[in-house]
Amino acid sequence: MKPLILGTDAAGGQMALRPDERRTHMHVIGSSGSGKSKFLECLIRQDLTSQQGFCQIDPHGTLYRDVLDYCAHHVLKRDISRGDVPRFLKALAHSAGIQKHVTPHLLRHTFCTNLRNNGADISLIKELAGHQEIQTTARYYLGTDTEVLKQAVGRYLDYSAPKAEEPAAAPSTS
Repeated sequence: MKPLILGTDAAGGQMALRPDERRTHMHVIGSSGSGKSKFLECLIRQDLTSQQGFCQIDPHGTLYRDVLDYCAHHVLKRDISRGDVPRFLKALAHSAGIQKHVTPHLLRHTFCTNLRNNGADISLIKELAGHQEIQTTARYYLGTDTEVLKQAVGRYLDYSAPKAEEPAAAPSTS
């Protein structure tokens, strides 16, 4: 893996992340509109250019679409079709000696199950899985134990009617 060039410092020297620094995860922190996604897109483009792998989790932003468009037009030199991802996963599974039929849905389910098994909150899994309703997430990732499902739904959803406030006591006139 080559060093990842970040830019130059005030003296014109090159700033880079060494390969050993890239082997760990990283956090990019900043306010909305500060360029975090563009920075990550540049990192990913450099990874693709140097034929390095990457993992991207982007449940809310446009980074996923931007990277996909880049891959289509600069790596594959064509638009990505609906069947490309399943074919890619099938080829990866075959090269890894995996006999099981690997699909994008299986990959997504495995990701969410690993989150659950490592203590992730069910509401986070809901967001990352893209589920509209917490009940859907609970059904898939909390199992079929109805008591566990009821507890999860009770923790995250409160369908009870709001309680009326008691009227304030009138000031005493003594």
